[in-house]
Amino acid sequence: MVISKQLIAKEISRCLQLQVHDFGIVDEPEGGYHGWIEMDVPCEVGGPNVKQRFIGDYAFGRYDAMESASDDLIKYMCRQRGVIIKDINYDEVKKLEWKLSAEKDWSKLFCDKLDQRVKENKAMRFGYENLVADAKKICQKFKDVLPIETIGEEDLLLGMDGVKVLYNGPRHPESQMEQLAFDLVSLVNRSSDIEGKVHRMVRHL
Repeated sequence: MVISKQLIAKEISRCLQLQVHDFGIVDEPEGGYHGWIEMDVPCEVGGPNVKQRFIGDYAFGRYDAMESASDDLIKYMCRQRGVIIKDINYDEVKKLEWKLSAEKDWSKLFCDKLDQRVKENKAMRFGYENLVADAKKICQKFKDVLPIETIGEEDLLLGMDGVKVLYNGPRHPESQMEQLAFDLVSLVNRSSDIEGKVHRMVRHL
């Protein structure tokens, strides 16, 4: 049976009465994670304990990231502080590990799925934003030859969000140019509605 590195690190801090100040996970731009633990360690030359941060290796999952950070802590305590890890496969730890195993698997699966969904939804949102912006730019460019009116200009911060596009041709398009303008404006307005829904969906995740 493999004992979680996080349990071993917790046991070290308990036995040596070393305070764990904080821990967490850093999301890397490439999609991976780095786990870290900030804990007191004994001073080399006596005196009060000193706070030290242990950072794990790059990992693809949150659980593995914290396991790596815990492993870095354990190796440091064994190498620099003479800590000896004895066999801790006693009954209580086995029971705890067994109970945590199912939770760990489900938690990891849930976190990975949630991260994937958030990334997909954000990508979809950005795609719609670019589609709407490009369509509005086309309307601005050809409003002299198509029955289209645009209100507002592109902004450095908001982009094309503040630009409104209106169809000012006959209510029932008669020529091909009028039909093209009508369809283009309809596309912009429909896309804007969808973009708003996608934005609200991503925001509430």
